[in-house]
Amino acid sequence: MKNTILKYSIITLSIFTFTFSQQERLMWEDLVDKKGVKYAAGSKKPFTGRVFDNYKNKGRKLTGSFKNGKMNGSWTFWKEDGKIDREEAYLLGEKNGEWTLYDDNGKKLKSERYSKGKKTGSSSLYHPNGQKSKEETYVNDKREGKWTSWYSNGKREKVEFYKKGKKVNKWNYYNEDGKLESTVSYKNDFKDGKSIYYSSQTGKKEREESWKRDVENGLWIWWNDKGRKIKEGSFQAGQKHGLWMNFNDKGKKFEEAQWKNGELSGKTTMWDNNGVKSIIKSFKEDEKDGLWVWWSPSGNKVKEGSYKLGQKHGKWIFYYADGSKKRLENYDKDKKSGKLIRWYANGQKSQEEFYKNDEKHGNFKYWFDNGRLEKEEKFSNGVQTDGKHYDYFDN
Repeated sequence: MKNTILKYSIITLSIFTFTFSQQERLMWEDLVDKKGVKYAAGSKKPFTGRVFDNYKNKGRKLTGSFKNGKMNGSWTFWKEDGKIDREEAYLLGEKNGEWTLYDDNGKKLKSERYSKGKKTGSSSLYHPNGQKSKEETYVNDKREGKWTSWYSNGKREKVEFYKKGKKVNKWNYYNEDGKLESTVSYKNDFKDGKSIYYSSQTGKKEREESWKRDVENGLWIWWNDKGRKIKEGSFQAGQKHGLWMNFNDKGKKFEEAQWKNGELSGKTTMWDNNGVKSIIKSFKEDEKDGLWVWWSPSGNKVKEGSYKLGQKHGKWIFYYADGSKKRLENYDKDKKSGKLIRWYANGQKSQEEFYKNDEKHGNFKYWFDNGRLEKEEKFSNGVQTDGKHYDYFDN
């Protein structure tokens, strides 16, 4: 019986001794890499056991374990000055468990978790002063759930949301005082819905935007620091579309314009600071087209005329302050063409002229303000002809 026990003890000790020898510690430089698998120098079997390395000053550099030639379990790395650099964890060569990174002072910079090589669970990042800078969550290497960032003073900087790695829901951004700066809506990684921006000084709304899949779409509104609306208009598929309005600091409208597919199209109306209409413009596909009218601050019409494809076309009429006609011009493709008439303030005609392609062409007549003819001239293509020249007296 005693012999049997003795034999069993010798066998057990031999197994333990053999196992321990397989777990002996090696220097990093004693390992050989073969296609990503580590072997002890001279061995044909993948290395299993502890490994370490030192700096030239004999300070620790690293310590960790291998299993079947792959990094396995906890690993620790140090800087040359002896301070810890990082801690890692593996399972047969894959990242698995908690990883921690430290700064030059030994303070924690980052902590994250892995499962079978993929980020999973909570990750934390830190400012140099030790304040947490970010809290993140991953599932299978993809961003997931609520993410929060902080400034170094501990104030919240940003709150984000993810689903399967894509941006979703409302994101909030804050300034260093902790005041809300903006709220941005996301859907499937795109800006989608309302985004609101706030004044850093007053906290009041500065701008409200509407988006659809990262493209401007819907109503946009701007406000000044006093909370008064200064502009509003809509986008369609990323282009200005429909009515756009501008307001002065007192909240009075001074301009409204019609847009279509990113181009001015239709009427644009402007008012002065007293609310008096000052001009009506007409556009088509971003070019001047149609009737334009101007008014004085007193509300009297100053002039009116039409454009066609961006050029003056047809009758243009200019007025005196009392509303009576001052001048009439005719245009064809931005050039004077046809009759031009001028009037005195008393209503008497003062001149009658004719043009062709912006040059004097035809009979020119001039009158005194009492209606008597003053003189006559004739022109052809800008040159005065040999015809008679008449001069008259006002009496």
